[in-house]
Amino acid sequence: MIDYIKCNLECDHSSMGIGSNFIAKVSLAQLTDNTDTTYGFYTGLEVKGKHNSKIRIRTLGDKANNRIEIEGNLAKFLQGHNLFGINDPVKLISLTIEQLIINNLGLKPTKTQLEDINNGFVKITKIDINRNFHLPSKTEADKWIVEAKDGMTMNYYGHVKQYNSTLYFGKGEKTKELKFYAKGSEIVDNKSLAESIQTPQLLEYANKMLRFEVRLNSKWLREKELSYARNWNEELVESLLDESLSRIVLTGNMQLSDKKLLDLKSTLASTYYKWVEGYCLKDCLKPSTYHKHKRELLKHGIDITIVLPKFKKPTLDLAEVLTDNVIGIPEWAYEQKLVAL
Repeated sequence: MIDYIKCNLECDHSSMGIGSNFIAKVSLAQLTDNTDTTYGFYTGLEVKGKHNSKIRIRTLGDKANNRIEIEGNLAKFLQGHNLFGINDPVKLISLTIEQLIINNLGLKPTKTQLEDINNGFVKITKIDINRNFHLPSKTEADKWIVEAKDGMTMNYYGHVKQYNSTLYFGKGEKTKELKFYAKGSEIVDNKSLAESIQTPQLLEYANKMLRFEVRLNSKWLREKELSYARNWNEELVESLLDESLSRIVLTGNMQLSDKKLLDLKSTLASTYYKWVEGYCLKDCLKPSTYHKHKRELLKHGIDITIVLPKFKKPTLDLAEVLTDNVIGIPEWAYEQKLVAL
């Protein structure tokens, strides 16, 4: 699904501009030769949506007063949460514009401008896409994060980095940023779910959720020729998520199923059990045996070069979670009017 978008589009509006504070800046050239090179921009205006969720809107300050910028979690703005949604940025932006017009902010789009918006002639400079996975409980979702941080790498980015309770690849990159987090813990930490919609079913749904999220910034969007909403569709979103997930290598702190263990040679199984118990196998095995078993176990996603904490037995098959547990919008969400997209 798509939730966070930063975009700009043509939409006539009040000559005063949206966000009344105009920030003027003076260049160094003005100070040296007294030429008038003052420039500036309008600060944004926070607009409340459903259940007090907010986005930011501002005029870009052009003379014709016909271009605005919108930034924020549009899914949350429209329905009060971002636990589920759609993969259609054109629809998200169109519904947001409809809501902003209702809010009497001075937006006065022409018929042509509305048609352009509905046809996707909107420039996107930042977009978040994500996929949700369901685990048996909140404890299991939190446990996945704990165990994955010791055994997850990605081409180009290297080993995953943890900040608070979120795992990142490329945090702060100008092109692409990827992350995993347990949604239930994120809601608790950030108080990001309004009490007015905290139904037992919605909370249970959130608590069992593991989310994979990819942020695509303007540089990446330009390079891939995906800067306009009209170039996006559901298949594209899913393929981008598939491509990112395919580059992630899950090794290290993960459990082998009983079936897989039975298929191992006894000597290889013995090495696996020693690794699980926290032994440094480089000190326990002959160099030739160590390198041979390392190669064989890597085929099963086990990296014995990672030394586990003593007697800390892994409990999850990390890779299986990301293949067999993808979830969509539940039927009860429609019945409880929690879907607005």
